[in-house]
Amino acid sequence: MLHILFHQDGDAYALPVDRVVEVVPMVHLRRLPGAPREVAGLANYRGRVIPVLDLCAVLAGRPCRPLASTRILVVRLPDPGGGERLAGLLAEGVTGTLQADEARFVEPGVHLDGAPYLGKVAAGESMVQVIEVDGLLPDELRRILFREAAEAAAE
Repeated sequence: MLHILFHQDGDAYALPVDRVVEVVPMVHLRRLPGAPREVAGLANYRGRVIPVLDLCAVLAGRPCRPLASTRILVVRLPDPGGGERLAGLLAEGVTGTLQADEARFVEPGVHLDGAPYLGKVAAGESMVQVIEVDGLLPDELRRILFREAAEAAAE
């Protein structure tokens, strides 16, 4: 399977490309005062306003830096209404792709309740951990970002 590879504070992560719509350069984001720290803001993606989640805030507790390798990974996330919505994932160190057989990835043996997005790992010259897109948003954040879908599902 093909993955987008990115690095965060010396650790390597992989995001399966089957959830990625496009990788775009970092653009100016509309900040949302009062939003949780994981929400970087809003982006204009091809004429659509999409929320952008800061993976550095999620993984390291700090905002992503505006590096030459910082990108927005536009992904499909499940919404509370049972559908999917586009969202951006701001990530540093987006360096390329990783083609790896699924058998190369193994369960890490540690599962953190507060980090359901941490998936399997592949060991090689360096360890790479898969980010499970569906586990990135806690229910409360999903409701904040996709409020209209949550309200439609409740009706």
